[in-house]
Amino acid sequence: MVRITSKRAYADGTVAVEIASLSLPCQLTANVRPPRLRTIRHAGVLAPALFATIDAVRAQPDLARFRFRVSNRWIKGTKSRSRIEAFSGAGAEHTHKADYSYDADHPAVLVGGDEGRLRSSSCSTAWPEQWG
Repeated sequence: MVRITSKRAYADGTVAVEIASLSLPCQLTANVRPPRLRTIRHAGVLAPALFATIDAVRAQPDLARFRFRVSNRWIKGTKSRSRIEAFSGAGAEHTHKADYSYDADHPAVLVGGDEGRLRSSSCSTAWPEQWG
């Protein structure tokens, strides 16, 4: 028998509860929710998927070779528009679920029109291949 004593009496006057020692773990864990393995996130990423990806790349390092493609189109002056395109990696070609593009421009103090983000502030902008 296990006796659990409270510091204060409950409303009905109870100050202690006696429980058979083998049933104590069952009663304590009855209200504990099971772990949510498929929804545990690490830095916003589903942990099981993250660790499975790490294991797959360890087993096949070529899966980590990615190539991202971005096209740039000059609009006027210092303004251009970048379009995020398909990419290859994990042994296949992939497309994004939506089209992504953004405008880039220099601020007025650098003789630009200040009509978009500064090109150097974006890591996703790539130089066309013919520029080296």
